[in-house]
Order: sequence, then structure tokens, then C-alpha cells
Amino acid sequence: MEILYPNKADRPRGTKTPWDGWPEKLSSEILFPSVVEAEIRLRKDDAKAKKVWEALQKQMKELWRKTKEPLPYCCLLVGDGDNMGKTLKKLKKIEQHQKFSKELAEFADRVHELMKQYQGRVVYSGGDDLMAYVPLHTAMDCALAVNEAFTEAMKRACQKTDISTPPTFSMGMAIVHLHKPLHQVLELARDAEKISKNQPGKNSLTLIQSKRGGTDITVTGKWHENREMVPLTDQLISFTEQYRKGKLPSRLGYQLRAITKECGEQMKWDRQHPQNVCAAEALRVVHRKQQKDGRKLSSREAVNILAGHQNLRELSDRLIISHLISRTTELADRQQNTHQKGGMS
Repeated sequence: MEILYPNKADRPRGTKTPWDGWPEKLSSEILFPSVVEAEIRLRKDDAKAKKVWEALQKQMKELWRKTKEPLPYCCLLVGDGDNMGKTLKKLKKIEQHQKFSKELAEFADRVHELMKQYQGRVVYSGGDDLMAYVPLHTAMDCALAVNEAFTEAMKRACQKTDISTPPTFSMGMAIVHLHKPLHQVLELARDAEKISKNQPGKNSLTLIQSKRGGTDITVTGKWHENREMVPLTDQLISFTEQYRKGKLPSRLGYQLRAITKECGEQMKWDRQHPQNVCAAEALRVVHRKQQKDGRKLSSREAVNILAGHQNLRELSDRLIISHLISRTTELADRQQNTHQKGGMS
């Protein structure tokens, strides 16, 4: 349910607090190696300025050595409630409308708390409408928490009414390079949200990964409980954790995608046994892969990755997005460990 706010004072509030521990006037882009290198190249004819940037680069290299070079990707999420107009029409009493509005307002406030918890920043949050930036390593947990908060708010809002099925929440997430123009980022996030809104029964999440020099990757599915054999949110979190622990090869998603060009996308299974060429070839490729410790995946581990999936392209896309998320999670883990040890000397 999209609401227009012609008066600036009526618009939902965003996050106004500065980034914790970071100088207000200093661009955070200097944390990225490519940005510092570009600044040095720009000052090739200014020896004094170049020397300053090279000194900064030396300090940054020490930081990157202590933690890890940051990945230049972030996430913009947008979402709102499903079937809100139909629900409001079913409310017969003024008290019911007041209760519903109160729960929506409290959900909007809860979003600000969640973004602080997951290191995100709210662009706006009003009623059931939401837009926020979130770092990749917390994006999935944050999205799940927002959905849970909305679900609980709607359950309370629909108590003691004739509404048997409270509104659900659909969300779109755009994973983009930090230098991608903002209007393109917003367009991607809106496209992802639109895909979610077009799913049967809605109550869906869609992610679009848009990296430089490659085609966009889109995955979509329901939140937790549904009839899917492999729910999207659960599997992305599971794959991310397996990548982080070195239990999945880094190129696996792209290698499975390559199979679809030769064998098609549809896999057929009889329980855990492949029944067509696509499934058999996918199983062969996964089985021969090595984990980070050099051990090959067992037959059961290989089957567990593939079984339950009918579309190999969809699975490969989930793996590819999970791998990028896992890299940011690994970076966050190393930063946390460095902080606990006392930071840089």
C-alpha cells in the first residue's frame, strides 16, 4: 500500500543519527582499495597531494591486513503489506481502525529499532511502507526480523475482528555496487518488490544481485512456512553458513549454471536418485568438488545440496547470491575478532 506525502512534514521519518565512530565529514568510500587507488592516479601531477594519499593508502593497507579488504556491495530493501486495502474494508468499527493504525505506527517505530540492531539505515518507514539500506552480512536476518515484526503486528491488529487471515508482508532487496547510481538502485529494489507482489498469495521475498560487468541474478520465494520444499530464506542462510565454514566450493553456483546451457534447467529425482541428465550431471559436478580443507563432498552431502530442487538454474542463482553474502559475513567476523583483541596497534 503506497502512500503519497505531499507535505514534507507528514513524510515518514528516516534515520538521522550519524554513523557510529566515523567522522561526519569524511567519506566512508576511502575504506575501499579501488577508491584510494583512483585518488592516487588522479593526483599523478600533484606530488604533494599524491604523497598524502599514498600515506593514507599505507595506513589503510595495515587496516585491511588486520581485518580484510571490504567488498563494495550493499543492499537496499523495500517492502510493504499485502492486501492492506482489502483488510481495511473489513474493519467495521472505529475502535478496530484505531487499533489497526496504532499497530502500524508501532511497526514503523519497530523498524527503526531493527535497523539499528542490524546496522542498517532507514530511508523511510511509515505504516506498512519501508525503505532502508542494510549491510549484506546482516541483510537476511534483518529482512526476517522485519517480516516477523509485521506479522506479529498484524496478528494483534486483527484480533477481535472478522479477519481470519491477517495481511502479510512482501519485500524486494537489491544487492548493488556502491557506485551504482541511486536511481538505478531504487529501480532494481522496486522491480524486486514487484516480483514479490506478483507471487501467488504474495507473502514473498525477492533478491536481485546486480554486479558490475555481469548479468543481474534474481531469486524469489516465500518466507518461512509454506509448501515449498526448500524455502528461500532458510536456504540462503544455510548456504551462506556453509560457504563461511568452507563447506561449499566458491565457484559451485557458476559451475552448476554452466550445466544448464548443455543439459537444460529441469532436474528430475526419484527420492534422492537422479532421473535425467541434468540431475545426474549436477550430482557429478557437486560430488567431485572439494571443501576448503581439501576433503571432497560425500555422496550424501552432494545429494543434500541438490535434492528437493527441480530447477538447477534457480538453485545455482541461490548459491551465487549466498556466496557474495558469505564473503561479507566473513569480513564482519574478522572485524569483530579484531575489535575483541583490541583493534590495530
